[in-house]
Amino acid sequence: MNHTLRSIYKSLLLVSVFLCLCVPARSAAPPSDFKVRAFYLDCRTQVMTVSAIKELASDLSKKEINTLLIEYEATFPFQKHATLCNQLAFSRSEVQDIVSYCTSLGIEVIPLQNCFGHCEYILRHDRYAHLREDSKEVSQVCPLKIEEAKKVFREIFREVAELHPSPYFHIGADEVEKDNWEQCEVCQQLMQQEGYQKVDELQNRFVKIMTNYVKGKGKKVMGWDDAFLEKDPQDLIYTYWRDWLPDQPGKITQKGYPIVFMEWSRFYLSATPSDEGLSSLYNFEFEPQFPSIVKQNVLGFQACVWTEMIPNERKFGQHVFPSLQAFSELAWGSDRNWIDFTNRLKWHIKWLNENGFYFTKPGFI
Repeated sequence: MNHTLRSIYKSLLLVSVFLCLCVPARSAAPPSDFKVRAFYLDCRTQVMTVSAIKELASDLSKKEINTLLIEYEATFPFQKHATLCNQLAFSRSEVQDIVSYCTSLGIEVIPLQNCFGHCEYILRHDRYAHLREDSKEVSQVCPLKIEEAKKVFREIFREVAELHPSPYFHIGADEVEKDNWEQCEVCQQLMQQEGYQKVDELQNRFVKIMTNYVKGKGKKVMGWDDAFLEKDPQDLIYTYWRDWLPDQPGKITQKGYPIVFMEWSRFYLSATPSDEGLSSLYNFEFEPQFPSIVKQNVLGFQACVWTEMIPNERKFGQHVFPSLQAFSELAWGSDRNWIDFTNRLKWHIKWLNENGFYFTKPGFI
């Protein structure tokens, strides 16, 4: 593990220590308003050791964080498709150890394995070049190669599901570029043949295939809200992140589908920290931004830090602290008081400084 990875590993361990000290002790925690209180762990680029993940999980459990969503891509120990594994890939026993330990703490480990978009981890290899949209584009699968692609993804998903007993499986399906499909004569012919009116239906076609496969394995399927097609929605638990589409949560929940909030402007802790951002996260309310949402279909919240945006320990600390504390209190669903929070935050900032943490000091302190 190089110096950068060691630094980030150290910082992630400090996250959990910080949370322990920041949260008032409670002998009997009140029931949360939300079923899902999740932390997204990006293992695609900067990989934590097994012991580091277990330490993090131990402390997150004390904060009532009950879900750990792990995105693997090429760090999963594939067997049939071992070509995909990079030099940082976990072993099968390590994955099992992580899942078993988290389960013992009451934390559910849900795997995220992308399909359709964000498939560089597959398409960069010559073995899978025939699935590319064009010879130079390695990020997404060609919508005309669905029959060939579904065989590969079924085998990949099967291996990942075998090591994760959770009843949930996240298939990704976000940020699929469709501009070329509008100009592709063969795509247009397929749309006419299938009776499709929009290119979104080509994506939905593949999402439906993979959703049905995962459900056939006895799993409940999760996906980013990009995968939601109002005309023909799939039976997914949707993770909402695209805050520039404020009507999306209402559309999804009014159709009866559950949703987890990971709104980009608030819950991406890898975004540039600011006083306004901290306040916006802590004081989040569904109204007036999401007036049409069906609140009983909101399962909870999810915070994330994309390690591809975090090159070193200093940057990690500046993004995470003290935003993660604000998220934790929001995810509990307990009564929140901004004045009380900012008063407590003064002590937290002092402790961070005395113990050598990197952080972004709020301007009001």
